[in-house]
This record gives sequence, C-alpha cells and structure tokens, in this order.
Amino acid sequence: MASLGASAAVADRGDFAVGTHNSTDFRRPIVSGRVDVVALPILKGLVQQLWSVDLVSHDSGKLVAQGRLRLHNIPLPGPGS
Repeated sequence: MASLGASAAVADRGDFAVGTHNSTDFRRPIVSGRVDVVALPILKGLVQQLWSVDLVSHDSGKLVAQGRLRLHNIPLPGPGS
C-alpha cells in the first residue's frame, strides 16, 4: 500500500517511487481473518519518501505488524527507454 501511495503522490509530475529500504516488525501471529492495512506518509520529499504501514487485525483491532518503507522518486521511463 505504501508503494502504491508513494507512486500516486508523484505521478502528476511524471515520477514513480521505488523502494530502497523496508523494515517490518511482526508483533503477533494471525492464522485467519481479515487484516486492515493503513499506510501513511511521514515524509514526501522531492527525491525521497518515507511511509509508515500498520497491519491491524480486523476482528480484534490488535496490531499484527508495523513497517516503514523508504522510497526514491525517479522519472517514469519515456517511450523507447
């Protein structure tokens, strides 16, 4: 979700975002049910972005995993690239 949000954030200027670092901490196991994902930008710069991602059990509301994703904004390749 963070990758999609980050690319959408820079699409209007002809860029897309590629992940450069991903750190995920798994807090508790889940073997069934639905997990809700919330991805929020911490920093949306011209060159880099940093996003926070929480995965929460829909049934219990407990945090299942938490991550941070750093991305680099690069120009979309043109035709013939």
